[in-house]
Amino acid sequence: MEIIEEVVKRVEFPFPKKRDDEFGAILSTVNTEIKNITLSFCLDKYPRTRTGLRNKFANCVDENNHWVPDDTSFSSYSDKTFVPIGMVAKEIIKIKGLLNPVKHWKITEAGEKYGQPIGAFTLKYAVDRNKSIYQYLGQTSSSGKTRSPFNRARIMEILYENGNISEKDVVNSLGRKKILLRDIFKLDKEGLIEHQSHSKEPGWIIYKWIEGRNSSEAKKVYGIKRSKEVAEYLYNKGESNRIEISKELNFENLKDISKVLNDLEKQDLIEPIKWSMDLKSELSILSDGKDFVENYIIPIRSALDDKKELQEMEDILHYFEEDNSDKSYYCNTGTDLYERVTPHLNRKSKQERKLEIIQILDKFNKRNTAPRYNEITEKLGTQPNKCLKSLLEEDMIYKDKKGKAVYYFLTEEGKKMV
Repeated sequence: MEIIEEVVKRVEFPFPKKRDDEFGAILSTVNTEIKNITLSFCLDKYPRTRTGLRNKFANCVDENNHWVPDDTSFSSYSDKTFVPIGMVAKEIIKIKGLLNPVKHWKITEAGEKYGQPIGAFTLKYAVDRNKSIYQYLGQTSSSGKTRSPFNRARIMEILYENGNISEKDVVNSLGRKKILLRDIFKLDKEGLIEHQSHSKEPGWIIYKWIEGRNSSEAKKVYGIKRSKEVAEYLYNKGESNRIEISKELNFENLKDISKVLNDLEKQDLIEPIKWSMDLKSELSILSDGKDFVENYIIPIRSALDDKKELQEMEDILHYFEEDNSDKSYYCNTGTDLYERVTPHLNRKSKQERKLEIIQILDKFNKRNTAPRYNEITEKLGTQPNKCLKSLLEEDMIYKDKKGKAVYYFLTEEGKKMV
């Protein structure tokens, strides 16, 4: 047992008072099973070092058969999440027999009142559904004024309250378009919402042959030998887009078709059929999403308002403290759920990522479509810029730009990798 000689320094921040601020703070605290176990079962009124926290965590799970984070993870959780939002206080303590003071952490009043019962409740919710809470809430290292856990919860609340709603309306309600779109994609991927996107990008414009004009009137496009074939195809077909034309006429380079189409439009032989302006990306909540709102988000809101739900969560915490076998089951299972999905433990090599991108492009290209950067990011689950650059340099893929829209395609070499 350490003998405390002196508390050299103490750092404690107040728990937020505004309703949305405290809601966002608590969601950032409980967005992983590791944090929930640490907060609910490892922290108490006695100051503990990072090693002490790890040892307590190891007592909650079967260390021989389940993952236990290293010491530095517990100091990181405490310093970066728990302390800034008032769940935990940090103390620099002079210990008898040690030359230098040591960092310790202990639960605060707000952490004991809200953090620990909500952490236990969250662990139970996730394990009972066999799905890590990280898959619902996402990471806290997201950019912007608000973090992914809060953004995702608000998106779910808006859809729950309004039913089907356009992506634009959600963005207008919450702001931060780029950040919200990423969270929307993730919620769709996890089966909580349905995201139906109706693209209006110029790359997918359908071109229609103008009635009364003949294909023989088409002038050859400079530098493209087969330009008259494109004109003849459109004349006979009536209407088409450049992806379909590329496939039917075996053009390897979409840029050539784009040049021909632009030239035929200037010759008043074809006209673009614009997408209807009332087509918008639409969002709707699914059954798992409704469960998430009704049985997780709403109870947490109520608990933070000191309603009966807080007592119910305290009962869950006390039950775990009294029943060690059930506590072990939930801690072991929760750790396994998070271990399977955490990006820190499931990093893929650059070569594996590149192969994934090739497979993504292959699926799109086989449907006579092509993905944009954001669509590749959505499917991949991470930013693909370095891998895309490498694949372009290796001539495995190529990109084609139409207006502001850039699309990615497999080269013949890339197709050989599938």
